[in-house]
Amino acid sequence: MYLLGLDLGSTVCKSSIFDVSGDIVCISREEFSSALSHPRRDWVEFDPNIFWHIVSRNLRNSIKAAHLSPKEIAGMSVSASGELFVPVSSNGNPVCKAIHWSDKRDAGYRKSLQIIKRFGTLRTYKITGYPFSAMPSLPKVLWLRQNRPNLFRKIGRLLLLEDFVNLRLTGNSVTDYSLAMTSQMFDITKKDWSDEILDEMKISREILPDVYPSGKPVGEVLSEASKDTGLARGTIVATGGLDQCCGALGIGVTSEGEAFNTTGTCEIVAAASDKPVLHERGLRSGIFCCPHVVENKYLLLGVLPSSGSTLKWFKETFGEVESREAERNGSDPYSLIVEKAADSQPGSGGIFMLPHFDGSGSGIAPAFNSESKGVFFGLTLSSRKSDIIRALLEGITFEARLYFEALEELGLKVRKVKAMGGGAKSKLWLQMKADIFGKKVVLPDVIEGSSLGAALLAGLSCGVYSSVKRATSEICKYQTILAPSRKRLMLYNEYYRLFKGMYPVCLPLFKSM
Repeated sequence: MYLLGLDLGSTVCKSSIFDVSGDIVCISREEFSSALSHPRRDWVEFDPNIFWHIVSRNLRNSIKAAHLSPKEIAGMSVSASGELFVPVSSNGNPVCKAIHWSDKRDAGYRKSLQIIKRFGTLRTYKITGYPFSAMPSLPKVLWLRQNRPNLFRKIGRLLLLEDFVNLRLTGNSVTDYSLAMTSQMFDITKKDWSDEILDEMKISREILPDVYPSGKPVGEVLSEASKDTGLARGTIVATGGLDQCCGALGIGVTSEGEAFNTTGTCEIVAAASDKPVLHERGLRSGIFCCPHVVENKYLLLGVLPSSGSTLKWFKETFGEVESREAERNGSDPYSLIVEKAADSQPGSGGIFMLPHFDGSGSGIAPAFNSESKGVFFGLTLSSRKSDIIRALLEGITFEARLYFEALEELGLKVRKVKAMGGGAKSKLWLQMKADIFGKKVVLPDVIEGSSLGAALLAGLSCGVYSSVKRATSEICKYQTILAPSRKRLMLYNEYYRLFKGMYPVCLPLFKSM
């Protein structure tokens, strides 16, 4: 018996098959950049039909690579990035391209945000757990209604990524609590769509999907979906969750105070909580409060919108040598770039990097400031490529430390950090994180935590696992623990103090730019 976790990240689709012991049988992955388009400056749109072809192809490829009968897969579930919604008609077909979460049209949705401001930013935060910004679904839904009224009238359902896949697989429009939160229309305490927000924004509840807890049956794979995906007709599809929440489950972050750090397209810092934490200081710091995929638990998250994407920018702009070497050797260009940081010392030869390549994130007000930019500070004629790479890694990690401090100010005590995502492949970077955070960093056996978390939710739905506690205690294993160096921590504390001063000093310059 096997379980399938479909992980739909910000840029990559991964279909992973696990045995019931949590061991990976195979992973099929493919970027879905072909589904993205930029029709105008600051516009980022997403083609759901191209996306579905990529998802279907990945599901087929993973089943083929696993050399097993589709009937051996007991169930599947979806881990998905949030915010992005697909408007579909009453027959389930997309009525237009979706608006990506990173889209900043019309000067960052100024009119939509004014409507939300009038309702109250703290009021919205205390209902939804989502800080004030242009990222969630709500301002984009308001923009669509204001600017495309004829198209808006054709919408039968507004579906987040997980919901769109669930609909294609089973014919049912169902989402889960954690992903629904990213719409900024969901009441995270009542665990239902917020009538207060829907009434104020004049959005009908009828166009939103049904909402279930994670790990509950959505339906079974239909005949047409079976032909598209290679899954057996009748395979159970379970509610999944937001990718970070699924990842937390997959690496065993389920109890209050347990924490993780993900380095993917974005940089995520999160800690589990027994209750929602919705203080005004959380809003000021841009901390998300999200229902966990573990029932009656929450995750508090800090987000930097550009982490791995900044490394990708560096590779495409300055990494020609490493890219050619990787092509010759069949290696990973990102690993080659990151490992060059070993030729530099802590402090990167006096270079500091503000990692706001897609605006600021959580941590220091103003949070999610689209005017903020990336900055390299301290370059000299003696600066080397290895210094610049190390400054990039240190800048992202200093920013992540800001988020841990914001979480601890909200009352969560974090002693060790579990690592996840592409950044967890580098022991060099993990040790750097331990030294900068001043905390032990734990590397799980499976760093594809979001895929494993989705597979575990499928297993809970199918009855393979009797409880979350039993599943994680048996399956979530760890390969190494990296402890901080006292000497390097003291050094980094001084560099961190200087780093924290960069954003406030640069704010007037960003505004005048």
